[in-house]
Amino acid sequence: MLGDGSKRNLYELSYKELLEEGADVSVSHPNILVLRGLRVLFCEDCHVLHPPSYMLHNALWKQVTTKLQCFLCFKCVQVRLQRNLTIDDFTNALVNDEIRFGFRLGRAYKGE
Repeated sequence: MLGDGSKRNLYELSYKELLEEGADVSVSHPNILVLRGLRVLFCEDCHVLHPPSYMLHNALWKQVTTKLQCFLCFKCVQVRLQRNLTIDDFTNALVNDEIRFGFRLGRAYKGE
């Protein structure tokens, strides 16, 4: 429940509403907000709130944007690339473990 008594989900709030709820803007990254210990990110393109991050290979990220301090959701990255992301686009960073698992699970489900 939010401070105004509503039962809206955190991800339904706008950037302004999150600040009004007491969210802190990260000093290191303008698209990161921290509210009640939860780190959330706003997509640079669609301005939608997303759960924590992922890491793409540097060469691919440079195709997507020239900004170092930028967050883009999967959908907006795919729009900029004009193709779907693949498992090979993600680094071996721990933050990507669930993403890689999801790709492998999808392949197993499809019988690949």
